Amino acid sequence: MYDGQTGEVLKDSRPPPLAVQTQAVMIGLHAGRFADNWLRWLYFLCGAAGCGMIATGLVLWTVKRRRQLFTIDKPDWGFWLVEKLNIATLAGLPLAMIGFLWLNRLLSLELLGRGKWEVDGFFIIWAFGFLLTLLLSSRHAWRLLLSLITLLLLFTPLLNSLTTERGLLHSILSVDVLFISFDVMFFILALLFAYITYVVSFKKASHQQKIKSPSRSKLQMENV
Repeated sequence: MYDGQTGEVLKDSRPPPLAVQTQAVMIGLHAGRFADNWLRWLYFLCGAAGCGMIATGLVLWTVKRRRQLFTIDKPDWGFWLVEKLNIATLAGLPLAMIGFLWLNRLLSLELLGRGKWEVDGFFIIWAFGFLLTLLLSSRHAWRLLLSLITLLLLFTPLLNSLTTERGLLHSILSVDVLFISFDVMFFILALLFAYITYVVSFKKASHQQKIKSPSRSKLQMENV
């Protein structure tokens, strides 16, 4: 605190507690606030690679266990639950994240408790995805949730253009690299999820047909 007329120091505030300092350091590291743009992109790519490693590991676990089931079409309860949780996490969570961004653009600014509605909407969408996963077969749940993610990603830049003054065209004209990168990344992610949807819908079906071939019974006897 300073004297408003002379500038003399009247009182010093105490330094923040160690826990607060630690929190500030960890948030700064997590958000990359100290880094230039190229290092933040490296942060993003490394994070995406880590997420991909976890996702493929979860999927491969169920693929391996499915081959060891006695009846592929009627798995045991434990395997069924794990597979449903995988779908709700790997597809339902991204759907909720994109839904959160849509709620941020669609909810009225005058809405009372708008921020809380955004957070609540995130969990409502995630719960809705989990419910769909329980009601549908695993293959159809994958296909539906991934298709919804693809569509929402594809139209998010359009929604941003319609609801704000900082659409993609405006960003290009004003050479706003940050917002251009943001919108372009949505298109790239939409293509990625479209490819994943194609793989799940078509290649997975042909793979399951191969598993159900006559040699399947012999493989079951060997596992027994």
